[in-house]
Amino acid sequence: MNVMGILSSLLGNNAQGNQGASPMLMNVLSALLSNPNGQNGQVAGQNNEPNLVSGLGTLVNMFEQSGLSGQVQSWVGKGSNHPIEASDIMKVFGNSRVAEIAQQLGINPELASSQIAEHLPKLIDSFTPNGELPQNMDQISSIATELLGSFKKA
Repeated sequence: MNVMGILSSLLGNNAQGNQGASPMLMNVLSALLSNPNGQNGQVAGQNNEPNLVSGLGTLVNMFEQSGLSGQVQSWVGKGSNHPIEASDIMKVFGNSRVAEIAQQLGINPELASSQIAEHLPKLIDSFTPNGELPQNMDQISSIATELLGSFKKA
C-alpha cells in the first residue's frame, strides 16, 4: 500500500470543503511518518513504506519526550484528538529540521510548522484506529485499505 495514496485521500480536498494539503506537504508528512528523525538529511524520500511501522513509534516517542504525551496519546487513542501548536512542532523536531522542511515546501518555517501541526494529528489518528500503534506492515496495509475504502463510500 502506497503511503502517498493514503495521504492524498486523508489530506486531499474532502466532502467537508476543507482545503487539502499540497502534494509537497503530503510528501513531507509521509517522510515524517516513515523517518521522523530525518536521518541521512532526507526530508522527503521515496519508498518510505518499510519504515512506517518503526517511524510511527519513533514519532510518538519524540512527542512524549518533548512533554506532549497527552496530545500524541489522544491521536493514537480512540477519543478526540487534542490540538497541537506550531511552536510544539518546533520543539519536537527542532528549528533546523523545521527549516529544512520549510525549504522543501518553499515556505517559511512558521507556516511549515503550522501546517504540520494541522495535519499530523489526523494522520497519526488514521493509522491507529484501534487505539494502538500498528506492529507490522500487514496491519498498516489493512488500515490503509479500510481507510481508502471508507473514502470511496463517502
